[in-house]
Amino acid sequence: MRRSMQWLVVVALAVNLMGVGIVFAQGMPGASSTPGKSGMGSASSKATLVNINTADEAKLTSLKGIGPAKAKSIIQYRQEHGPFKTVDELKNVSGIGDKTLAALKPFITVAP
Repeated sequence: MRRSMQWLVVVALAVNLMGVGIVFAQGMPGASSTPGKSGMGSASSKATLVNINTADEAKLTSLKGIGPAKAKSIIQYRQEHGPFKTVDELKNVSGIGDKTLAALKPFITVAP
């Protein structure tokens, strides 16, 4: 009986640690089973912010919530109006509203 209880404790501890590891990994910046599409996105650190003034369509579509159509709209807006002066100016692009901008802000920049 004592050995089976010890085994049960070991198994329960292992399952608990695995669960914590999974939750911890999901909370880690850039952790995702689909690169670039996790809640954190692939641009989770300042070193990997997407510059909306220089990003091509592929880089823009790596942002969560930006598909090919919105990426093309961003590039077209940039070509017609010049570089974005602020991240908030992205709201002037058709299809990008307050919610999308709020979700994108941690992952984008307008750095020169």
